[in-house]
Amino acid sequence: MQRSFLTRADLAVAGAGDESAFLRITANADDLGRLYPWLADHGATRELPKPVLQRMHVALEEAVMNVAMHAYAPGEDGEIVIRLRTSADAACLIVEDGGPAFDPTVAPTRERPESLEAMPVGGLGLTLLRHYCADIGYERIADRNRLTLRFPLPSATQPGCG
Repeated sequence: MQRSFLTRADLAVAGAGDESAFLRITANADDLGRLYPWLADHGATRELPKPVLQRMHVALEEAVMNVAMHAYAPGEDGEIVIRLRTSADAACLIVEDGGPAFDPTVAPTRERPESLEAMPVGGLGLTLLRHYCADIGYERIADRNRLTLRFPLPSATQPGCG
């Protein structure tokens, strides 16, 4: 039995004619567990290659965890909206939140430590995003952050997500 992740409110937000897969969650830890099955389900439906889907899983988890940990106050169940769009040449994940403006495309990369012991815990999310995504885009639209993560598909010749 295939699970539906959309509610009527989700469909209204997605808009008529929007062919992207759509998930609305909160920054609550219980809700974050919905990410992996949602992406696995919609990635399989779109027949995304397994290596691409694996990169997408890592990047999506990092992006959403960054929002959950930094965009909202502890205990605040701020909304996070995720879309998956695909075209013949790429798959894109779009992550939106209502937290303070934060543009990860201009945030500095953490310096590489001299040893594993000198490496601080955490803080590698942006490094992972930059490693796994071909392109990262950011926009601030109507008091919301919109992060777009693009993953080229093996037969791709030009970037895009339709």
